[in-house]
Order: sequence, then C-alpha cells, then structure tokens
Amino acid sequence: MQQLPRRRVMRRQIERQAEMTIIVRTLVRGLLPVLLIFGVYIVTFGHLTPGGGFQGGMIIVGTVMSFYLAYGYNIMRRFHEEDLDLTEHIGALAYLFTGLLGVFFGTLFLTNVIRGGTPGSLLSGGIILVLNFVVGLKVASGTLLVLLILLESLQKVVI
Repeated sequence: MQQLPRRRVMRRQIERQAEMTIIVRTLVRGLLPVLLIFGVYIVTFGHLTPGGGFQGGMIIVGTVMSFYLAYGYNIMRRFHEEDLDLTEHIGALAYLFTGLLGVFFGTLFLTNVIRGGTPGSLLSGGIILVLNFVVGLKVASGTLLVLLILLESLQKVVI
C-alpha cells in the first residue's frame, strides 16, 4: 500500500476543519453587531473624523470575513456573486449620479449642491456624506465579491 507524503495528509486534515472552537464562534457572534455599527459609524461620520466610505467599507468586509473564519465556508454561501456584482454596479452609478447633481444645477461635476447644517454636525458635509455612503457600498460589495470568488476557487482545488 502506497502512503501519501506527510504534507498532503496534513493539508487534508486542515481542510476538514470547517469551523473554529465554540469560544471563537461565540466571541465573533457577539462582536458582529458592534463591528457592523462601527463600520457604519465610520462611513457616516467620515467627513468629520478620520475615516470615510473606503475605511468603513473595509471594516464591514473585515467583519464578514471574521464570521467566515469562525464558521467556515458554508457561511459564505449566503452571499451570491450576482447580488454583490449588482450592488457594486449600483454603487458606481450612484457615485456618477451624485457627481452629476452639480452639472444638473448648472455648476461643475461633484460640486457640493447640498447645503445645510451647522459646521461640525452630521449634515454639514453636504454631498460628501452621500459620497461616503456610496463609496462604502461599492467598496464593501466589490471586496466581498473578490473574496467570495477566491474562496470558491479554493473549494474547487483538488489535492
């Protein structure tokens, strides 16, 4: 009987482990709402504090990926490539239409046409608040799409 090299056997044992321990899963499940709220906070208040759409979107992606690390690949099957692709395209179109608001009002592309709010308040950023949400949506959906494709390709690899 021919034996497989030790390295291949170890890889197969690692691949069989689908989830982490119950301590890690409980910790990730408890932190999930806090991390998602923090990501949305960074997107929302990005024009007042260091942060913005990109940083908040990546925090949201990190939250989803920690859920993947705790629960395994089966949790990622809830995301569909078509939905993430559509969401990313909607984010790009929303960015374009937000920029065209300035053109429609007779000024330049991406001109701040949304006025209001006292300096330092949430609504003081005008168009930047909208752009942060759009960029956060695009970054989160695009990065999750890439990671989902990579994880699916890893599942198809045969040793």
